Amino acid sequence: MGEELKNSLPDVKIHCHYYCFFYLSKFPEARLATGYITLGDQRLPHSVLLYNGNGVDYIIDLTCNLFIKRSLYEKITSFEIVTILDQKTLEEDMKLLNDFSLIEFGLKLRPYLFFEEEIKKDLSKNTSILMKKN
Repeated sequence: MGEELKNSLPDVKIHCHYYCFFYLSKFPEARLATGYITLGDQRLPHSVLLYNGNGVDYIIDLTCNLFIKRSLYEKITSFEIVTILDQKTLEEDMKLLNDFSLIEFGLKLRPYLFFEEEIKKDLSKNTSILMKKN
């Protein structure tokens, strides 16, 4: 079953991060969760949207067109969350990354989603070697 599901998905390793990043701006009450899912014998990086409706946590998996209770999704996919970001944090981070030209230098979305806190800590510690854009 896991192999069939994995083969039926669009390129989960790439598109899910961009889908969630884009749709979070359209659905600001949600949060973007990045982590790992297990399909078959593979552990894959994956992003989904988290949404709380009537006190129940849901997962919106845009690569599968899936809206499901978070507890069931985690049971099915063994989803391990690494980072959860809301719209406000993403906007602040994008401004910060743009100020230091990191997006222009090729910082990709997936590493940012996985290492958001570490990147911000490094930026705050190393401001003397990084130049802000004028």
